[in-house]
Amino acid sequence: MNLTINTERLQLRMLFPGDEELIALFYQKNIPFLAAWEPNVNQNMADPGTQRNALEYELDRVKKGTFVRYWYSTKEHPEILLGTVCFQNITMSAFHSCQIGYKQDIGACGRGYATEAVKASCEHMFRNENIHRIVANTITDNDRSIKLLRNAGFEYEGEEKSSVMIGGAWKDCYRFALINKY
Repeated sequence: MNLTINTERLQLRMLFPGDEELIALFYQKNIPFLAAWEPNVNQNMADPGTQRNALEYELDRVKKGTFVRYWYSTKEHPEILLGTVCFQNITMSAFHSCQIGYKQDIGACGRGYATEAVKASCEHMFRNENIHRIVANTITDNDRSIKLLRNAGFEYEGEEKSSVMIGGAWKDCYRFALINKY
C-alpha cells in the first residue's frame, strides 16, 4: 500500500496516530458544512482524542486489508488538510471491489481538488491494489458530489430509496460505479 500519492497540485497521504491535531482542525472548520451530506457528523469529530482513536481503528482496518484513507493537501501547504478520500469494505475474493467516500474543506470547493484526489486515488487502487470495481453512493440532492463522480468517470447505476440516515432523516441515494480500465 502506497503511503503517498502525488498529482500535479496535490499530495495525498495516509495519516497515523500523531496526526490527530491536523484532522481535528479540519473538522473544527467543516462540521456544519459536512453535516448536510454525511451521516454521524458531530462535534466530537473536532476532538484530537477522538481523532487519535479513529486513526488507531483505521490503521487496524488497513492492516486487515479492508480500508485505506488518504488525506490531501496542496504540495505548497501540506500542513493544511483540504479533504480526504477513503476506500472501505474492500473485498477481494471474487469481487475485487470497494466503496469510496470523500469529503472536502468548504474553502477548497470549486477548485477541482476533490476530483483530482478521487481520480488519482482510484487509479492507484486499480493499478496497485488489484481493485476491479469502485462503488460510490451520494444523496440525490448533493449536486457537487454528483458532478465530481461524473467528472471522475463514474457511471450512474440507479437509485437506492431511503438508504442512509443523515441529520435524523432517511435519504435516497444515487449509486455510481467505476470499473478498472487499466
